Amino acid sequence: MNQQGIQHTNTPGDVPSTAGDAAPGVVVPLPSATCSLGFGELVRLHEAAEEHVRQLLMYGSRPAKGMEGIPLPYRMSADWPITAVICVSFLLLAYALRNGKKYIFQRMRRLFVHKRRPSLFDTPTGSDTRYTVALTFISCILSGLCLFDYSIEHQAMLVRQLPHALLLGIYCTIMLAYVLLKGGLYSFVNWIFFEKEQQNKWSQTYFDLWSGLCLLLFPVILLAVYLDLPSVQIESFCVGIWCFAKILLFYKCVRNFFSHFYGILHLILYFCALEIIPAFLLWVGIGEINSLLILKF
Repeated sequence: MNQQGIQHTNTPGDVPSTAGDAAPGVVVPLPSATCSLGFGELVRLHEAAEEHVRQLLMYGSRPAKGMEGIPLPYRMSADWPITAVICVSFLLLAYALRNGKKYIFQRMRRLFVHKRRPSLFDTPTGSDTRYTVALTFISCILSGLCLFDYSIEHQAMLVRQLPHALLLGIYCTIMLAYVLLKGGLYSFVNWIFFEKEQQNKWSQTYFDLWSGLCLLLFPVILLAVYLDLPSVQIESFCVGIWCFAKILLFYKCVRNFFSHFYGILHLILYFCALEIIPAFLLWVGIGEINSLLILKF
């Protein structure tokens, strides 16, 4: 019995199958050169390509990393909030000295001279009081700058985390609130224990002293900002000015309220309660505020 089969023409890419793989006469195609890789190899190449694309997207826009430079140290003279505060303080100080120079020098002289009977010309008028307000405001701003300079040296983390304008504004606000609250406390205590004339004299002395502090603090701030004096010297200057102010205030307190020897005990209680304790609370409060700011920011 003759078998009738289908004849296949072999193409260049086809070879006969081996025995057992296919029936006789069936042609099996050869794998082409592009399909020589296995499925696992294709998956590996695909993942490598994805990783390369991801690296390009993440780091492609960055320049090639070379030698790291040395970071420049912080300079207060290059900080715009510091420059703005110094300019505002200078303008207010120039305005007060130009228009109220006679009044200011008269008030400064009264800090060192005690008169038993005040003159009518010693009472400041409403137009002259604005100079005392301006100078007291300048003293609060400069005191805030001193606290800011202290924080740069001793609490660098606080300066790195917070905007400098915000931190400086907090310090200046603290000092302004401290001056006003202590002035109100003085007025309340004096209203209870002393006469009205003594009350007015002490209020004038207190604000005259704060207005005069700006004349001492302004040169120190200029030296700290633009000449980069060591922080130890700046702190020594500030502590010296603070001690001088307290000694002068102590002298005026003796002359105004406790001119007799038997009043020395009252003087100690008065001065400790209204000067030493508020200054200590101010310092502790600033430390607590700094810690809170570090935790929040």
